[in-house]
Amino acid sequence: MYKKFTSIFFVLSGLVLLNITGSSAAPLPDEPFRIPNSQFLIPDSLIVSPNGPYLTLDAALADASDGDVIEVRGGTYPALVVEKSVTLIGVEAPIIDGGGQGTVVNLSAPGIVFRGFEVRGSGPNPDTDDSGIIVEANDILVENNRLHDVLFGIFVAGANNVIVRGNDVTGKTEYDLGRKGDGIRIWYSENILIEKNHVHETRDIVMWYAANAILRDNVIEKGRYGVHFM
Repeated sequence: MYKKFTSIFFVLSGLVLLNITGSSAAPLPDEPFRIPNSQFLIPDSLIVSPNGPYLTLDAALADASDGDVIEVRGGTYPALVVEKSVTLIGVEAPIIDGGGQGTVVNLSAPGIVFRGFEVRGSGPNPDTDDSGIIVEANDILVENNRLHDVLFGIFVAGANNVIVRGNDVTGKTEYDLGRKGDGIRIWYSENILIEKNHVHETRDIVMWYAANAILRDNVIEKGRYGVHFM
């Protein structure tokens, strides 16, 4: 639970800017991950593209080892489960499409970096937490992705030391606000940094049973409460 929040700044009339910090919490490192200095054309990376050498993300992941970089250059790919500690970098916003079934991207190994993708087409079922991206392991960075046509956006579920930064998240346009899922949901997680995200036309950013969390420089609009704590 959150204690002694030092600052909460709301600008209403359809737009919410948030800067929330727990004064009693230990300092949260801004960048606890080893991230490549160059975003593109990283030496010795595994390349996925419509022209190869890897034609699918699954094939590249099968050959990857922990610590490898997988660079995805354009194209559209099906739902993805990542079970190795790799860096995935999208060049020119490659698309991962869930086809309207379940969760689109599941990050379930520690130390993953997931950056630069368009994620779309989750399932519609709240009972199974159908999401654009679900984070289920520690020390993960989710950065500079665009999510749309998803029920829940980014769901951090029982994972610690996670950064969610610079993402654009919107929901399923066919649903009214009460039926939409949360743009970002944090559940039983610690040491979380949520910053510089644009969350719009989703229900809320939800922080449930989370400790040592920082929300900073996010823009939330056309939602329900903006941020919901429990």
